Amino acid sequence: MHAFKLGIKYIWIESDSLSVVKTIKKEQQCFHSTANSGLDHIWRLLNKFDQFVISHSWRESSRAEGYLAKMDFGVNDAILQPVDFPESLIDIINEDARGKLYMRSKKD
Repeated sequence: MHAFKLGIKYIWIESDSLSVVKTIKKEQQCFHSTANSGLDHIWRLLNKFDQFVISHSWRESSRAEGYLAKMDFGVNDAILQPVDFPESLIDIINEDARGKLYMRSKKD
């Protein structure tokens, strides 16, 4: 894990999937046998940190993360410095900093 290699001792991870957050926090069971080995790996990595937090955030409040997740860096790990941010990502960050409100849309 890149954060651990950088000497980071405390980590806060957010996901817009409440089910994933509850599963990682062991608040609900995972019934998919293929996911269990992935969960074991996640728990081993998390336990390397002195402290960690796993929390849920609504998709509307994680627009910058969604933007970054969709970017194709062509490699497994990428370090992106603020000077490298595309203008559209800077706009999202500035809107968040100004406290822009987002309405949740009802999914059919």
